[in-house]
Amino acid sequence: MIVKAQGKYKGHKASIYDLAQLDGEHFLSAGGDGYIVKWKVAGDDYDGQAIASVDAKIFTMCILEDGLMVIGDMNGHLYWVDTWKNTTLKNIPLHQKGVFSLKYHEGYVYSGGGSGLITKWAIDKMIPVESIQISSESIRNISVLNRDILLIGCSDNSIYKLNGQNMQVDQLFPDAHENSVFSLMVDGDHLYSGGRDAHINKYNLITRELLSRVPAHWFTVNDLIKIQGTPYMASASRDKRIRLLNTETMEVIQSIDVQNGGHINSVNKLLYISEHHTLLSASDDRTISRFVLN
Repeated sequence: MIVKAQGKYKGHKASIYDLAQLDGEHFLSAGGDGYIVKWKVAGDDYDGQAIASVDAKIFTMCILEDGLMVIGDMNGHLYWVDTWKNTTLKNIPLHQKGVFSLKYHEGYVYSGGGSGLITKWAIDKMIPVESIQISSESIRNISVLNRDILLIGCSDNSIYKLNGQNMQVDQLFPDAHENSVFSLMVDGDHLYSGGRDAHINKYNLITRELLSRVPAHWFTVNDLIKIQGTPYMASASRDKRIRLLNTETMEVIQSIDVQNGGHINSVNKLLYISEHHTLLSASDDRTISRFVLN
């Protein structure tokens, strides 16, 4: 057993779609109830504190400096929020069909929407700098490869490479999955992707070779994260399970369901906080599960 269950955080009134580390002792959750909630990573205090709220279902968030946060909702709006004052500074309805991913990279924020548009935002003025149409389908995931390059997972089944400086795009892995690409994880020279086809793919980013393709779940793989300092990765799925795999062999080492601290509904997001060797999972069941590394 790689991880063991430690407890559950409760308080959201709807599905929880995103998690983010705030500092070494706290993390944030974003829910369909429109709240951003702050929680303690360790200890016996499982009560949360709402630090921001909007009148919409929150899909994704991005933490910036000095209490500033960007929030994306199901209607395609981007909210610039001062979490210290719980005040919305700007509400910009730019995307269509929802904002599914936000990523801070080299001084800018990048947002991906349901219409396949990706937008680069200037943080100081909180305005869009440039937008490009990557796909006719939803952008599901934005991940950082290096200082220049972002990787984009889309519902057209493909993975794209985007130069964040000049906003030029290249189709890196066409038809990577049989259905939508929901999750991406970079680990050195390797890229791992999870799709609606319930598979996890492993690629060599140098040669662009598909190294392995694993039927890891029964339904959509919503998220993938590396367990830092170990040879393991974790996957979250709509099949209500969390699985831990060896990144080298792609063997499933541990499967977590409701019987051992997991969830009764879809697992949407994962977060690993290395300071406390803690794995967190967020679900449609409105709870966050906490696990510790053995």
